[in-house]
Amino acid sequence: MLKGSMDDAAWRAGLPVALRHMLERLADPALRQAPAGRRDLDGDAFLMVNDYATQPAEALRAESHRRYCDVQVMLEGAEQVGWAALAGDPDAAYDAAGDVAYHVPGPALAWHAFTAGDVFVFAPDDIHLPGVALHRPARVRKLVGKLPWTTLAGDWPPAAG
Repeated sequence: MLKGSMDDAAWRAGLPVALRHMLERLADPALRQAPAGRRDLDGDAFLMVNDYATQPAEALRAESHRRYCDVQVMLEGAEQVGWAALAGDPDAAYDAAGDVAYHVPGPALAWHAFTAGDVFVFAPDDIHLPGVALHRPARVRKLVGKLPWTTLAGDWPPAAG
């Protein structure tokens, strides 16, 4: 997992080229007003504009991905994100079509505040639990870039991480 800020040019400069390119796409001001949904990018990469209400952690499931790296940018609102290194067995089979496996709590999650302008990058060896209410449920607007892991695997972890 990496955490940074869209405003931190030095942090972004140390990231692999493919990841910097994704962050440039996610910085497009038009996405702030775009309707929720998926947008295809170059190759197998895509992004999603998400609008939702945060929930208590107990109502959500931790997840991991095998084919894609998640590049998440908070536009509006705030949530908590739980993180742990991949360990334990998923409580459901891997869904190849959705590129997701859900995990039992197993390892304790480390909690991070996710506020406007923050960036989180989750690799396939990261379990993450997004969408958790900070204090009470609230609306958030978030971008999630999906970057094929094959474009990053040779450059991971980045020196900036």
